[in-house]
Amino acid sequence: MKKSLTHFLRVFCLVAIIGLLFAPVGSNAAVKRALIEVHTGTWCGYCPDGAVRLQEIVNKYPDRAIGVAWHNNDVMALPEQPTISSFYNIGGYPNGTIDRRPWGGAYMKGRGDWMSCAEQTLAMTAECDVSSYYVLNETSRSMDVYVAAKFETSLSGDIRFNAYILEDGIIEPQNGATQDYSHKNVLRKLLGG
Repeated sequence: MKKSLTHFLRVFCLVAIIGLLFAPVGSNAAVKRALIEVHTGTWCGYCPDGAVRLQEIVNKYPDRAIGVAWHNNDVMALPEQPTISSFYNIGGYPNGTIDRRPWGGAYMKGRGDWMSCAEQTLAMTAECDVSSYYVLNETSRSMDVYVAAKFETSLSGDIRFNAYILEDGIIEPQNGATQDYSHKNVLRKLLGG
């Protein structure tokens, strides 16, 4: 795999608040965003269609939809993926969660449901505004991530911050596509909570 840290690396800071995820937009009012976490794999013949559907959501809502591809059982898989997929009862590939909340009693939704679930999520009121930035040291290949939150309402419970490092342009063979398939939104690292 060919990686270029400066060209393909994207960082999205996410806040999990009572099962909902929120992020900022540059205005004074908090704006709801949707986190779409898709479980996929290079071995999966239906997963290229899932990647297309995820990208359609991200393209339609570029400042409000956060697409993440969790790979399973391939060279891009993270050790945390089996735990996450087991907890949310994945059942098949590609499947995904939207804000890690249940939809009709199930956390995992098939690719045909992602757009409508994302749009319902985006229509919700944000309870928190998150701001973040990162500083990348190319020499040491290290990154500092800074995150702050402003709560719009009084919340209680287990509140956590997390940052995902995503990478685009990873060229790997993909069942159902080509040998030089370009993978996008690939989750490369979880940082923190």
